[in-house]
Amino acid sequence: MGKKAMRQTCIALLLGSCAHWHEPMRLPSKGGPPWVEYNTRHFRLQTDLDVEPARKLAIQMEERRSGLISAAWHGATFEGPRTRVVAFRNSSELQTFLRRGVAGIWTLDTAGEKLMVLAASFTDQRADLAGYGIQVFTHELAHDLASSYFARQPRWLSEGMARFLETMILDEKHHKVIIGVPTRTAFRIESLPRLFRAEREGRGIDEDEAGGLVFYLENREGKAFNEYQKALYRGDDPDAAWASFFPAYATEDGQWVLQKKVSEYVKEVGYTQRGFNIGGAELIDYLGAVEERPMPEPELRALRGELWLTLQGDDEQRARGEVAEEARAALAQDPSLVRALELQLKLAETRADRLALATAAQQQRPEDFRAWMLTDEALGDDTALPAQEAERTRALEKAVQLGPDNSWALHRLARAYARAGRADEAFELGRKSLNIFPDSAYALDSLALVAKAWGDCGAAQRLQQMAVDRLPHLPPEFKATSKSTSEFLARCDAIRKRLDEYKTGCR
Repeated sequence: MGKKAMRQTCIALLLGSCAHWHEPMRLPSKGGPPWVEYNTRHFRLQTDLDVEPARKLAIQMEERRSGLISAAWHGATFEGPRTRVVAFRNSSELQTFLRRGVAGIWTLDTAGEKLMVLAASFTDQRADLAGYGIQVFTHELAHDLASSYFARQPRWLSEGMARFLETMILDEKHHKVIIGVPTRTAFRIESLPRLFRAEREGRGIDEDEAGGLVFYLENREGKAFNEYQKALYRGDDPDAAWASFFPAYATEDGQWVLQKKVSEYVKEVGYTQRGFNIGGAELIDYLGAVEERPMPEPELRALRGELWLTLQGDDEQRARGEVAEEARAALAQDPSLVRALELQLKLAETRADRLALATAAQQQRPEDFRAWMLTDEALGDDTALPAQEAERTRALEKAVQLGPDNSWALHRLARAYARAGRADEAFELGRKSLNIFPDSAYALDSLALVAKAWGDCGAAQRLQQMAVDRLPHLPPEFKATSKSTSEFLARCDAIRKRLDEYKTGCR
């Protein structure tokens, strides 16, 4: 998974999402609205909105994506599979799974696919497509695109860019996309030195301050800011790049000077609504298909279980209980449902039980790439018996064949090939995985293993250092509060340990 997904794991999962529990989304059999999946070229929208606003939202999502790419990324090409968007019809349903005050989230799901969870409306039962709901989508979409563009990305830049780009307006009358028009209360700036300190220490990033900083840099120091972003695109160290292009702001004293400039600028713009640049591009109408697929109730139960598992917070015991019940009920209605079998595998305690569930999923749904990824999930990172490693490789080959754009399957098969001495094949898979998520510590970790298989210790060490550099920083007092957190931290520790091993040789 990519760095952004790790970051969401640390912030949204580990630090306490779902602190407040709400009435879960109701199933259609319990009086809730039906759910439908709308497939467009770049999105899979799963929602309980009525048909007309749902189709309108699906089209807006495509038009906003093309607008962001044209106006902010100069028409860059983005690889990878569709992004899945779970859009609840109102914020009350959303807060079943996210803590109060969190309007949306972008992360990777259990199979490494891109996932947004948000509410279409923050006002009432109708889709507030012109208001805050679509603004939240644009914010999360900015995270989505940035994850596939920057090879390095500080958290303040990630959040600041998303806050800046969420200002996007689709001017249908003049057929234009407009970015950069602030609201009168757009940003609150208190301490930029604290913002940079939070970045170093792995603490929460203030989105208002990050947004205000990006707004200022875009408008007042755009040339240097553009060069800084180019450096991050290349994969340069963020601190070194900042010091190179903004040397006056490299120290804390300099950051106080920067704060004064940023505060005065955003205050002036807020009062006068003048003195800022507007980015724009042509609005490209989405003329592609919008295919509808009703989501049966077992699938909805699996979706609820997946959201409990992916977005669980402090009350892990309750969340895991919800996951177990949803998976059990879903499989009672549809024993072949891979996503429900996957949930049970995530909860299983023994390798034998996990392997049995993986085999059942593959027998039930051999056409589903996720079923074939479960063997690797069941075996975990530890080296297994030779026969099991052969089965892992065979299953991952099938997963890549069925899901050729899944970054996680690609890099996991690269690892399996590297261990088996098939380094040339492994390299191509690892490179493709990294093209999809350029800042993925996991893909770089796998490429380092490929370099080791080639006998190039120097390259292995450099690639592993790049992987370590992309791991999220955590505050010193941070402690794991759930099994998923512990597993995540163990995987990060293993990446760091391999760097130490490569420094002493990679024989």
